[in-house]
Amino acid sequence: MADPHPVLGIDLNVPVLEDDPEEDDQVVRQPVVEIYMSNPIDWDEVQEDFFDLGNPIFFHQPEEGDEENQDGEGEDAEEAQGTGEDAQEAQGTREGAQARGTGGDGHHNVQGSLLPDLNEMPAENGTDDIFEDFGSNIGQGSNSGTNIRRRKQYSDDTKRAVYAMLLEGSVRGHLPEGVSLHVSLAMDVSLRCVQRIWKEGQKGGGIHAVVNKRVGNCGRKRIELPMEAIAAIPFQDRTTLEDLARRLGVSKSHIHKRLKEGKIERHSSAIKPFLTDENKKARVQHALNMLEPSTIPHQPVFKHMYNVIHADEKWYYRTRSNQKYYCVPGEERPRRTCKSKNYIEKVMFFGGQSRPWFNNQNVCVFDGKIGIYAFVTTEPAKRKSPNRPRGTLITKPIVSVNRDVIRRYLIDKMLPDIKAKWPAEGRHETIWIQQDNCRSHIPVDDPEFCAAAQADGWDIRLTCQPANSPDTNVLDLGLFAAIQALFHRSGMPKTIDEIVQKVEAAYWNFPVGRANRVFLTLQGCLREILKEKGGQHYPVPHMKKAVLERLGTLPKTLSCDPTIVQDAIDFLASV
Repeated sequence: MADPHPVLGIDLNVPVLEDDPEEDDQVVRQPVVEIYMSNPIDWDEVQEDFFDLGNPIFFHQPEEGDEENQDGEGEDAEEAQGTGEDAQEAQGTREGAQARGTGGDGHHNVQGSLLPDLNEMPAENGTDDIFEDFGSNIGQGSNSGTNIRRRKQYSDDTKRAVYAMLLEGSVRGHLPEGVSLHVSLAMDVSLRCVQRIWKEGQKGGGIHAVVNKRVGNCGRKRIELPMEAIAAIPFQDRTTLEDLARRLGVSKSHIHKRLKEGKIERHSSAIKPFLTDENKKARVQHALNMLEPSTIPHQPVFKHMYNVIHADEKWYYRTRSNQKYYCVPGEERPRRTCKSKNYIEKVMFFGGQSRPWFNNQNVCVFDGKIGIYAFVTTEPAKRKSPNRPRGTLITKPIVSVNRDVIRRYLIDKMLPDIKAKWPAEGRHETIWIQQDNCRSHIPVDDPEFCAAAQADGWDIRLTCQPANSPDTNVLDLGLFAAIQALFHRSGMPKTIDEIVQKVEAAYWNFPVGRANRVFLTLQGCLREILKEKGGQHYPVPHMKKAVLERLGTLPKTLSCDPTIVQDAIDFLASV
């Protein structure tokens, strides 16, 4: 729809010449370009708003108030004391100043400033000063007394609209007095910027010259890092940002900025077990056994792993040798002491964890926590001390954990808890207890254990994970580390009993949802083992499981590419 207020008449692309002949005064310039303005200007309304004495615009605010005006009046009176005519002129000057100061009706404004008579033409030597003072105050608002000056950048459309309004009000290439001021008020652009836009348009050849000078990126150009040069530096020479910056010949802050932008990645290299060919073959075979046989080879999917209990041991120390804290300036730093950092009190724990069970409404019916058991013993104290008398029962950690201890803990502690906590739906299925190949572990066909595991109609069996493969056990994969973090967060214990209590509390308070996500991480690691042909140098896969769980789209099992599975089968056949 066309704009209802078109402005006709001026070619904005052609500057107005200043040396037009006088005989062309009566010639009416023909319309060449139609300019549609969304907000046409009503000059009478602008003038009425501008000269509204109810909201006056103060061009000058004297700092000393009325004292300077009084001093000026006294000087005029002294200079006029020569003749009577001079005295009358001085008196008239004072009365005119008083009338102007009261706004014409005998009342001073609230700020004590003098309003100039805008209906009178200012002197030639005073026009520039008035507009310069006014233009420097435009846009400052109520905070005009502050010295904060911010340069505002106007868009190309705003500048072209200003130039069009100036052309509309120009006469033979000249701007009549007051046009720039009216345009400045109407467009909310400073007076000096309006004048600068007019000059740019006149010198540049029309409205196309009124554009911003800032095109594209401004400022200092980025120093790009050559990725090939970084890759050519040996790894031992780029272990810190300072070493890398020195080799590249740039500042350390520049390297840090590229690190935050993701141009450079930080990697922590962990030492992993050495794998033989037999170890790799066993790892691939173990990963293939975790796939559902009915889905191979077309759509391989991992098993649910609801009937597998992962068992392992871990040392838990009373405190870390190095602990990080965040303090405020001037705060007293924590002070920790011990007799020797090499002999910090510690306790070994034996834990068992299976995958949690959820019903169709995604409600947990079995948390999968079998139990965590401390290798400790209770005996009476043989000597007295300042803290207790002789004969008091004290708790001591079991220093040497051998097969007999493991067998006793399996039969006396873990098996009864499995039979008491296992869901009734899985009672008649085979339950596997997966352990590593540590020498202190009992063999899978241990007669004493098998007799206790098969009692009362249960089918509980032992199985061993591949050698040198901690990434195939959920306890080593992340569960034990999470429990240790919760343990240290609860405060530093002082006794062995407190260590046992805090570790058990951290185990039972561990969220069930996170335990379920660790089993999905295990399936992702098994998929990477098949992809690497039994190798262990792969990044732990991440799939944003917490986000998927909140959205309700977390899968129960992961699938595997049929090509990867077929290559793994071919690898076993070729070895």
